[in-house]
Amino acid sequence: MRYAIATLILAAALIALSETGSQAASCVTEDFSDLLKRAQCIVEVNIVSVKPEATSNLGIPRELANLKVLRCHKGNLEAGSVIECETFGGNDGKNVVVMPGQAKLVAGTKVLLLLTKVGDGPWRVLAGEAGVVEMYRDQTHAQIAQRAKGQFEYYVRDTQSLSGYTAVKSAAISTEQLGKLVQVVLTTGRPVFENVAESKTVAAPVKPIIENKPAPTAEHSVPFGKIAIVLGLTSLAWLAIRRKA
Repeated sequence: MRYAIATLILAAALIALSETGSQAASCVTEDFSDLLKRAQCIVEVNIVSVKPEATSNLGIPRELANLKVLRCHKGNLEAGSVIECETFGGNDGKNVVVMPGQAKLVAGTKVLLLLTKVGDGPWRVLAGEAGVVEMYRDQTHAQIAQRAKGQFEYYVRDTQSLSGYTAVKSAAISTEQLGKLVQVVLTTGRPVFENVAESKTVAAPVKPIIENKPAPTAEHSVPFGKIAIVLGLTSLAWLAIRRKA
């Protein structure tokens, strides 16, 4: 049993190292504008299905999602095409492997994803949960875009402000605001709306009206450095093996 635990811990360390280059689940930043520039592809998709698999090329369970592309903001994916996206963690038949920070893709939902790819494998979500924007209608039928982790942060031109700008920070904005934010960052490289008329349409963050929506939980601790995580996991594996001996 201890050898099994050690193997799973080492597998977690392996995936942490393997994703450093792609930044797939490594939340190097939660800054949305920075992630937009880092992503290889930015797409609005319907999650058609999610299939759990007991193993992957990294030796741990994964979930493979089929995504139907609705709109591509960056990259060359065509609307109507179906792509695969993998996330890690799940049940391998004996143990449950939990990978903190991984994106949670749920069949039947609409999301905007910031994607990256390693070689010829499936797409992965850049920065895990921080690379997911949930898109839905609230009870007033307003179309909402809400980050799975982190906030939207941008600046709008404000002639009444001493600095000339007002900062907007919110976990949720309208889908119209989201589209304009993605466009301005990809066009100018900055999350700044210079046009006064356009600034008025994106200045106010929205407050979704949803009954019985569970409050956010503090399940994510402050992220440690990648090397510290790997060293910690490796130490736990070594201790498990030593106790067995």
